[in-house]
Parts: sequence; structure tokens; C-alpha cells
Amino acid sequence: MANIATGYLSIGLDKNSELNKSAVDEIINNLENNNHFTYSGPDGFNAIFNKEDRILDLDFCGRWSCDSCWEWIENELSDAKDNKELNPEARTLLINSEIIGGSFEFGAPYKDRVTKKKGAKKLDIYYHSKLDSKWWEVLEIINAFNLNEGVSQNFGNGVEVTLCEKSDSEQYLFKIEGGVGGFIVLYDKSDKEDHPQPLFFCESGFGGELEELSIKEIIEGLESGDLEELDDFPESFHGTGELIYDLIGDSDDFFELEE
Repeated sequence: MANIATGYLSIGLDKNSELNKSAVDEIINNLENNNHFTYSGPDGFNAIFNKEDRILDLDFCGRWSCDSCWEWIENELSDAKDNKELNPEARTLLINSEIIGGSFEFGAPYKDRVTKKKGAKKLDIYYHSKLDSKWWEVLEIINAFNLNEGVSQNFGNGVEVTLCEKSDSEQYLFKIEGGVGGFIVLYDKSDKEDHPQPLFFCESGFGGELEELSIKEIIEGLESGDLEELDDFPESFHGTGELIYDLIGDSDDFFELEE
């Protein structure tokens, strides 16, 4: 079975037109029986129509992503005459509506947002461009290298980043923890022509005394052979996708409009 993406839409109907409830029902009935929107089964689809506010809220699931859902909607909005599944009244309702929404697969480097203005016949689709970043990139994005030494700060959705120590030779020891666990990582930023290099990495809770070591003790241990050379990178941590998603997944700056 493919991975499941979670999608949502809020469709704001034109309040200046007479409400066509049968057209609303046509949209709901089609989508709840549409394979593009019900990949996880019928329990993964939910529709709530607020008649007073004229807003149709939809929750659904796609296969790997919700790209096929957006393609289906754009086909119904388009002037093309073939392969339509909605009746003309329901399509007109969609065209005259405003749409906002998006989709994501938690833990995977995928998240998007969609919008549509009243009268538009296509969606504007924005994809998150930074969810597959390396850890040093994420730490630079959140400005973690400039944290005060020994200070913990909560970022994103409950992820705590601590700059445990920094040295005069520009080595930075971090502890990163969230709902899926965390890890210790030591970066070297001394080479200004290259990105920060990971020197040491271990998972929180598994490192024991390793988690209490200072930068000096880690470097000495690596040089003496008492500590093993890095053969794993922090990106290999099992919860990397979830942590990065929680840290920067909601940042507006990283959503780029699809051309």
C-alpha cells in the first residue's frame, strides 16, 4: 500500500448568489465516492457544509500526495468538455467559489497549499521547498547557531533545540528533542567555504554518558579512538522527517508557487 497523504479544503461559496444546495450535495456525493479523495477508505473522507456561512469544509486522503486531487478539481474547473464528473451546476458553483487548502504527509518531505480566487478556473499550488533539507540547513534556518550557550528554545510544534556548548574554534554542540525523540550532534563551522560539518552524533536516550560529554571531551575521544568516528549522519535519525516538519513545516517563507 502506498503512503497516505492528508488533504483538506475549505470552499467558500458565492454569498451573493442563490444557494444551490443540490449542487453542494453533488460535490460531496461525488468526492466521497471518488478514489482520488478516499485512498485510505471511506472513513478518511469527511464533509461539513455550513449553510449560514456557505462554507464547505472537506477532509480527505490521497495516494502518496494529493496531486491527483488537485488535478481532478482543475479538470472540473476547466473549459474542457470531456471527462467531467460533476454536473454543470456543481462546476459553476466551484468556479464561483474561493478555495483554500493543502495536503501533507507527516514525516515525509512533502507539504503543499492550494488557493483559488472567485471566478478562476485553476488552482494556485504552492509546494514546501525545504522539508528535505539537511540538519545543518534547518539549524541555520531557525538561527540555532546564534542561540545563547546553554539555552533551550522551543521551535515549531514542541521541538526543543539546545545549544549545549560552543567553542572558540566554532564547534557547536546541539541537543534536539521532540515528540519522536531526539539526538545530540556536534558541528564544525570553522571552514567558511563549506557548510557546517557533523563530527559526532548519537540518539538521545541511547548515548548514556555520551550525552553529558563536552566538546573538548568529544574531540579528545575521537582523536584517541575512545569514541568511534562518525559513521552515521543526523539525517539517519528515525524521527528526522517529523522533527523537521514540526520545526519549519508551517513557515510561509518556504512555499513556492508551481509554475
